[in-house]
Amino acid sequence: MKYLAYGLLMLCAWVWPTASSAQLGDLINAVKATAKQGVNTATLGTKPITEAQLVGTWNYAEPEVVFESSNPASQLGGALAANEVKRKISAGLAKSGFSPSKASITFKGDGTYTASMNGKSISGKYSVKGTNLTFDGPLGVEQVAVNVRLTNQDLQLAVKADKFLTLIQSMAAVPANSTATLQTVSSLLKNYSGVQFGLVFRKTS
Repeated sequence: MKYLAYGLLMLCAWVWPTASSAQLGDLINAVKATAKQGVNTATLGTKPITEAQLVGTWNYAEPEVVFESSNPASQLGGALAANEVKRKISAGLAKSGFSPSKASITFKGDGTYTASMNGKSISGKYSVKGTNLTFDGPLGVEQVAVNVRLTNQDLQLAVKADKFLTLIQSMAAVPANSTATLQTVSSLLKNYSGVQFGLVFRKTS
């Protein structure tokens, strides 16, 4: 709880830097009322997946703020910040060209994948174990393991803040002038305990 409270204060200071104490108090009270009614926040995947479930082409849909548990404290944080954080992440990704209809990933049955963005493609290898999907990306990009959650036709990939840029680089050739933007997004959020950041893809074939 101590770390969650600290992270929440840090996030409030970033998202609403000019808000007064009274305004933040009113906002938190409003969120508490919303939380009592039930808050729908994204959580980590807990159901093992198989390679067969991944095979096919998935189009990028949106970023996601993923909470590591579904307890009330996490729900409160989600109600307070998730939509605003997602908006900022989306803006950062868009600057690099990573946006809906412009980015996709295709998983093949031989353990390889191809990711495309704005007509440019990169390839690598992947492996699946339980709820983890590991990308062994292009040369120069470190290996990254992500949590996977499958819901209907949606594929949610989530990582800790310090691995978010690596996840993006496994799927796209990020321009140098956009890397700094994504690094800033990650660094601003890394102190928020109990949360991961992800990408949601929707299956097309």
